Amino acid sequence: MTLTQPRLVTAFFALTALGGWAPVVYMRAQGIRWDEPFAVAVYTWTMFPPLLAALFLTGPVLKSPVREALGITFGVNRFWGLSWISPIVLLLVGLLLCWALSGVEPIHTVEQYVAFKRAAVSPENLAVFEERLRQDPPGHPLWLLVRGLPASLTLQLLFALAFESGFRGFLFREMPGGFWVRSLRIGALAGLYLAPAAGYHFADPLVGAACMVVFCVVLSPSLVYLRVRAGSVMAVALFWSMLSTLMNVARDLAGGAPDVYRPFFGLGGIAAAALLLAALYAHDRFVAPQRLMPERARATRSGSVG
Repeated sequence: MTLTQPRLVTAFFALTALGGWAPVVYMRAQGIRWDEPFAVAVYTWTMFPPLLAALFLTGPVLKSPVREALGITFGVNRFWGLSWISPIVLLLVGLLLCWALSGVEPIHTVEQYVAFKRAAVSPENLAVFEERLRQDPPGHPLWLLVRGLPASLTLQLLFALAFESGFRGFLFREMPGGFWVRSLRIGALAGLYLAPAAGYHFADPLVGAACMVVFCVVLSPSLVYLRVRAGSVMAVALFWSMLSTLMNVARDLAGGAPDVYRPFFGLGGIAAAALLLAALYAHDRFVAPQRLMPERARATRSGSVG
């Protein structure tokens, strides 16, 4: 049987979903909550099935060069840096929108940050918290964003590369269609894949699943644009690594805002992702020497859009 592009896409998603959803089903069957340590391991594991599915289809099935099929190249350009710092901008814009939508007082001083963290500490652990605070007082909340830069280049980058090697690597190469069709399809599949793990970020898993699907769809054209301009899936791996590194920062700086408003996956993050896409669209239309986004641009098997 000849594996056409639609069949490859179907096979990729089926294998990825099988590997990623099975632990979540086990958690539900065992009554394990998302705030338990086992859930952290499950959520981390969900980053790897996209890579494993892509490796299986690339090697044993297609017998293609793996690095080329996954889009892993190392010709660094300015879009690598843009991909790396974009989540910081996304977070700042998302926080502004989150505070505005939820009516929560912004956290922008050390005193507010400490008060928020203290309020979450149980009475029996308060003395330990105060002692740690005395020994290692926190800096300005914005310093947390700066600390995310080197932190995103550690183990988190490996997880992000595993995820993106599947979706914006292998799937980007095999998905038929022009820029918008391909981007939105990849985003929808990535969102559907992550949706069962929404309980890791949201109190209401169903609302969280819907938010994560919408976020992934809205963000996907920006990631595809950065991936093509950078010439490598490594650039979007840097994006996801930084975004993942800033998850806890986003939760802290959002204060008491409901998770449905918080960046990254809440309404604040979704709106910020839409603004990022608007900025990249403006770059493509008015700055870039060659446009990528017009729908008439068709996909090629080599993984480019043109």
